[in-house]
Amino acid sequence: MTSAEIKHRAPRHWHKITIDSPLETAATITSFAAALADGGVESIDHDQLKPVRAEIIFYLLTDDPKLSAKRAGLEALLNNLHHLHPEAPPRISQEEVIQEEDWGKKWKESFKTFHLTNRLVIKPSWEEYTAQGDEIIIEMDPGMAYGTGLHASTRMAWELTEQYFSELQTSPQVLDVGTGTGILAISSALFGATAVLAVDNDPDAVEAARNNIKANLLSDKIKVSGTDLADIDGKFDLIIANIIHDTIITLAPELSRRLKDQGALVLSGILAGPQAQNIKERFRALGLTQVNQKNSEEWEAITFQKIK
Repeated sequence: MTSAEIKHRAPRHWHKITIDSPLETAATITSFAAALADGGVESIDHDQLKPVRAEIIFYLLTDDPKLSAKRAGLEALLNNLHHLHPEAPPRISQEEVIQEEDWGKKWKESFKTFHLTNRLVIKPSWEEYTAQGDEIIIEMDPGMAYGTGLHASTRMAWELTEQYFSELQTSPQVLDVGTGTGILAISSALFGATAVLAVDNDPDAVEAARNNIKANLLSDKIKVSGTDLADIDGKFDLIIANIIHDTIITLAPELSRRLKDQGALVLSGILAGPQAQNIKERFRALGLTQVNQKNSEEWEAITFQKIK
């Protein structure tokens, strides 16, 4: 789909589902929602100081022929989890249909300038911010794409990537798989990558990433593609993949094959526990060595290296 086709198509409608859940069941629900969602998943703690419950928000296309089946599957999961917290079980707290053009308005209401790390600041185009000290600013408008840096998986992916850059003596070539808004690709370019290839199979993400890259004056350093991973050329010093567990497992052989000797692979979007263990075993079987890891609540991010 071309940029013109995206801009001129009829606006889509989204079925927004909000789930109120105890923290103990939030990871299971988030994982299930990520497998269903057509437009990303948000997980929010009600009380940041001492969270007891979480809110999981995700979006389904209203014209998805599997919408009813997905909704029924969610209900079945919540019923199965009811016995774990019968006094205050996980439940669907809100459902609404929103138009595509309303999505951007909702983001503008909640998306404010923030620090992704101590040095990296993410700001929307409609806000002003002046860098302090050695801060690096990225201008980011999410559009319909997923990945603004607010989610723990994006933050941990970048923390591991930033650590990788801090230990480098040369400028790497980087591949960002499932680029979304392009936030990790842009960050990599600003921190010293010589060239970045950002890939995503979602036309909205490709469009959003290109717009954000252009806004940050990095079109000469970052290329965006909707091409499948198996069809791209070359190998890379660093590969970043902030995507869901099942996709990581499917792409594992190709991710390993695209990594240069001594190269690093940063994986995020993984739930701690069985998912993370499964991924560790899969990449160890492919000959990669785990060299770093970060955890945040129910999420985990891992760095592997191809040591030869």
